[in-house]
Parts: sequence; C-alpha cells; structure tokens
Amino acid sequence: MPSRFPDAVRIRTPTLTFNRLFYFALDDEGRIWFKSIPGGSKQTETIALDWRLYLDTGLPARSRSPPPRAARRRLRPRTSPRLLFQTDLRSGGGLGHTYGA
Repeated sequence: MPSRFPDAVRIRTPTLTFNRLFYFALDDEGRIWFKSIPGGSKQTETIALDWRLYLDTGLPARSRSPPPRAARRRLRPRTSPRLLFQTDLRSGGGLGHTYGA
C-alpha cells in the first residue's frame, strides 16, 4: 500500500476522489486504490479498512482476454473522394466553393 495516501480524502484532485461510500486514489503506475469511508454504510464500511487495490488488480475492469486488436482493413470514405468539403454563403460558412481531391 502506498504510504502517501491520506487517511481521508476531503478535496477532489486529479489523483484523489471520493463518493458516499469510498475514497479512491491513483498511484504513480495508474492503479486505482480504494478505502471504505467509516459510517458510509453498514454494508461497505468494513470492506476496506485500509487502502486496497480496486478489483485486486488496480484496473477499472476485470479482463479474461487481451484487449481486441485493431482491424487491419482499409477504411473507405462514405462520400465521394472527389467532394471533400462544401460550404454555403447563405449559412455564412465560407466562400461558397466546393473543394475537391
């Protein structure tokens, strides 16, 4: 457990926050830690009396498989490649020209 985490979080910062039931903190490696707020609720106040890694990993979700790989196909535009941008003088959007590829 990182010793620099406070006993209680009173002000939200980019690395410390809280809700009605728990305090949350991020360590230097980006892992999430949490601690029960005493008196938050009878069901949750004894879940984590001291700082613990969220979901035992510090990651926001459990994963049974590696993240999906990016598709290796070429994306094609839905519009004609000859017409990339068009503005209209009535809308005040520019010169009223059509720019092509």
